[in-house]
Amino acid sequence: MNNLTPVPEPMPEEYKPSRMQALRRYNISIKFLDRGVMVTVGCKEIAYETVSSFMKSFEVYMGDPYKIQGEWEKFFNEQDQTK
Repeated sequence: MNNLTPVPEPMPEEYKPSRMQALRRYNISIKFLDRGVMVTVGCKEIAYETVSSFMKSFEVYMGDPYKIQGEWEKFFNEQDQTK
C-alpha cells in the first residue's frame, strides 16, 4: 500500500525590484515653498506643510521605495474611485 503524502509545490516569490530600480520608476520633483514643500511624483502632487514633515516622509521612502510606492498607489487609486 502506498502511504505517500502529497507535498504542495512552493509558491513563486513575488517579483520585487531592487531599490535603485524602484527609485527610477517615477520622476520626483521637489519644490521648497515659503511655507512647506510641494512634491511631484509621476503625475501626482503631494503638499507638505513643513520641511520637517517632508523630510520624515522622504527618509521612509528612500528606505523602501517599492513598499511606499505600493502604499501611495493604493491610496491614489482609492481616491480616484471616490470621485
